[in-house]
Amino acid sequence: MRETQTVHDTITLRDSVTLVNDRVQVEVIRLPGERLYVKGTCKGDTVKVYTDKTITKVNRQADKKTEKAAMVVITILGLALLAVILKK
Repeated sequence: MRETQTVHDTITLRDSVTLVNDRVQVEVIRLPGERLYVKGTCKGDTVKVYTDKTITKVNRQADKKTEKAAMVVITILGLALLAVILKK
């Protein structure tokens, strides 16, 4: 049985890169703009693929709602603490 190989590396991609192992072949092709095309082939063995997702769009409106809710909770807690201190 073959052991699992994990590779973590950073490369600068200018054109295209082909990574070849005895069982797996991965081709990374740079497209116009900041786009990549990744094509992989393997033999009949089981291959586990892990992918990372990059967030390209952030919903600012949801962030503002969360920020406002946090401010309300902090204000209520601050007023409650002030009431306890002044009560003594």
